[in-house]
Amino acid sequence: MQNFSQQCLDLARAILGQSLPAITDDGEIRPVEGEPPVPTDATYAALALGEYYRITREPHLGDFALIPLAARCFQSQLRGEPLPDVDLNYLALALFGFGSTPSKNPLWQQLGPETQERFKKRLLQRHDPQAACNLARALIAFGMGFTKKDETTRILTAFLERVRENASGGFIDRAPEAGIGGSYDLIGLWTLNFLQQVLQRHINGEVSQNLLPSVRTQMAGYLRLLPDLIRQDGLAWAYGTTMGFYSQLLVLHAVLSALSAGWIVHEQQGLYVSLLRRLFHCLFSHYIDQGHGTIVIRDGERNAAPAFSTRKANFDAVRTFCQWADLAQKVQWPAAGAEPEEKTSGRFIQFIQTPKKEQGIFVYCSAGQRAHYILPLLSGQGKGLGESLAFPHCPGVFDAPAESYLPLLQPELTIDGQAFIPSFYGRNCGSGMGLKRSFFFRYEQPELISNREIIVPGLASCRVTWTFFEDRIVSEFLYTAPHRLKVEQLRYIIALSAPHSSHAMSGLRLGAESLRAVVEKDDFGMSWQELVTVRGDPRYRTAYGPLHFLQILSRPNPLFLLPGKPYHLKVSFQPDILVS
Repeated sequence: MQNFSQQCLDLARAILGQSLPAITDDGEIRPVEGEPPVPTDATYAALALGEYYRITREPHLGDFALIPLAARCFQSQLRGEPLPDVDLNYLALALFGFGSTPSKNPLWQQLGPETQERFKKRLLQRHDPQAACNLARALIAFGMGFTKKDETTRILTAFLERVRENASGGFIDRAPEAGIGGSYDLIGLWTLNFLQQVLQRHINGEVSQNLLPSVRTQMAGYLRLLPDLIRQDGLAWAYGTTMGFYSQLLVLHAVLSALSAGWIVHEQQGLYVSLLRRLFHCLFSHYIDQGHGTIVIRDGERNAAPAFSTRKANFDAVRTFCQWADLAQKVQWPAAGAEPEEKTSGRFIQFIQTPKKEQGIFVYCSAGQRAHYILPLLSGQGKGLGESLAFPHCPGVFDAPAESYLPLLQPELTIDGQAFIPSFYGRNCGSGMGLKRSFFFRYEQPELISNREIIVPGLASCRVTWTFFEDRIVSEFLYTAPHRLKVEQLRYIIALSAPHSSHAMSGLRLGAESLRAVVEKDDFGMSWQELVTVRGDPRYRTAYGPLHFLQILSRPNPLFLLPGKPYHLKVSFQPDILVS
């Protein structure tokens, strides 16, 4: 698709041209107004310059000489404290973008002997021998002739063995030691994208061809999953801490890489090309400031994780757009096919099952409303952030604040000073079709779990059921305590969102009648509090737009749960959804 390739390259040039003035004389990156400086941003600037040079072979952009700029960024990252492993690997890839041998690498030749020796030394260090990020360092150390030992096969094999130990179906647990484990978010897809890119640059093509099938095997589960996680308007992977700009970037890159590598069977290629178009349209309309030619991930109405600065996002966009321009040239594009017919469906996708826990996501699509809900039952790495909690995520309809804790659409019980919510894990998970063509998802929690993922045995148990009709959702929570239990506080929160004022050209949003929430049963004796206005409060920005109001159902006074008596909370919704 020549037009797509050229469009990506044009975008990369425009964004890079706007970003280069932020590189200071000492190679640091000047942050955008209102954001703190991030010391590692210069790594991603160097990587963007390396990818742009690798694809275009242009040493200048306007009045800027790219190689001296990259050298400045490179040198700044090797001063002082050692870089984190991930950033050091990206810095190595930046160097490789200018050439695979020292004698033919103009960036390497601009670095002084002291900087060269410092980089070689750090490149050969290993902190976690099984970490995926070691692959880039090993490949580049061998490819550049800094070592005679090629460790890529050993590192990749060790990493994939660890993946298979921690998950069924090949999905990668981001942090198996954090919380209760089971954080299957976009970092898994990022890791496989990274491994594929690194292996494709191996100087020994035979080694690359021998190792890539292992990555393809792990990627297959994610590729099968993506059609379920991409909405009709192109918004992708709407749960977890990397929601928003990076979910669009990573998912689109995975689809395009798979198409270019021939990993999509011929019968499915038309579907994935359709997904690609939708993903790019959503990315373009939601995150590119077309008046200034820059990426906007954080403003007064939306937010992103602190690790992702606006400068980093722009340099990441340059790098990725350059890669897309290259990948698009290699795809055998199928003839445009008809868009797949939307069908009402619901299914639970299990990521892991052990005697102690079951985790996965439930996905429901309503053809009539064009709504698309993802209910994650996964670890949030012990952070308790709203993006990972177990409620139906659907940006524009059910939103969560980015990088904040807010127990949305589920009861929060405070016991002995700890807050407990029915998220993170389940037992006896089940899904299927119910009455009136509905779909249900249910799970049990034999022991309560705190909002920081600490399971406290002996307090109570909880059973949760979500039922999805074509235009109606019913949530039910049933608690039973084995002994008299004091609940100090109890609250249930509904958040009402608003579309972004200038970057929401398409998608779903709430109409005038909002969520139409009804409390059908409440054994806890709660009552609605006065509506809380949160628009304008930076703590309540989502990855897509602002939250407007909070509706809080609460019981401020203590409640004593009687032994063996069931306590039931049932809340239904009939969202007034508008499609734009």
